[in-house]
Amino acid sequence: VDGVAAKWAADEPLRMIPAYADRLKRLRGFMFDVGLGDQLVSPASLAAMDAALTRAGVPHKYETFDGDHTNRVAARLATSVLPFFSKTLDFGDASRP
Repeated sequence: VDGVAAKWAADEPLRMIPAYADRLKRLRGFMFDVGLGDQLVSPASLAAMDAALTRAGVPHKYETFDGDHTNRVAARLATSVLPFFSKTLDFGDASRP
């Protein structure tokens, strides 16, 4: 259905970046990665998203790794994702309610 296909394309995250760049710039931390052998998410599409975010001036971190969509999830969380958010996000004094 042409109308559905057009709506789907218009709401594709890559195409939405210019319209939402100001909001994206307010994020405290934005990171994504992709396995170079990923069959679920195209590495080329995420490289294009990285480039679009860079052009829009949106601070972010983008990484690639050897493997597919589910390779080394625990290791990536421990060595990349959690350290990124620990460094990027400031929750203030955790002892205060």
